[in-house]
Amino acid sequence: MDIQKSIDRLDVEIEELKTKIDEEHMLCQDITDLEELIDKAIMFGDLCAKRDAKAQAVPEGFVLVKKRNLIGNPNVDFLQAPRWAKYWLMDGHSKKYWWSSVRPKKDMDLLCYVWGGQHFVGEAPSFGFAGPWNESLTSKKAMIEAQEQKG
Repeated sequence: MDIQKSIDRLDVEIEELKTKIDEEHMLCQDITDLEELIDKAIMFGDLCAKRDAKAQAVPEGFVLVKKRNLIGNPNVDFLQAPRWAKYWLMDGHSKKYWWSSVRPKKDMDLLCYVWGGQHFVGEAPSFGFAGPWNESLTSKKAMIEAQEQKG
């Protein structure tokens, strides 16, 4: 059934239940109608959210551009990483390699990655990376997704 038709049907049923509860003055006496009203209101909200999400879908004729996959170094082995590590990268200043718990941002003025807020950082192996620092950022999630697509 079309989402909008379901929303319209639920809207009518909710109004009928509200009227029934008001007319019979049984807000606290017959809990069944009240429970049904709550259930339908929740379903109504869920359907509206689905409808609104579909409305934000990519319009016909447009192409959805995916984010860059964040695999700067395909040789990174996250099995060697600490549990908290979600990213691997090379520092622009020291040319050292690091594990990071949060995604850092590139600061092209300072020529390095920077972090905001709380984070963990620990030294990491190079995994043979020879590229520029600003192309080194590698996401654990992106690596896992790439491996799943191959398999």
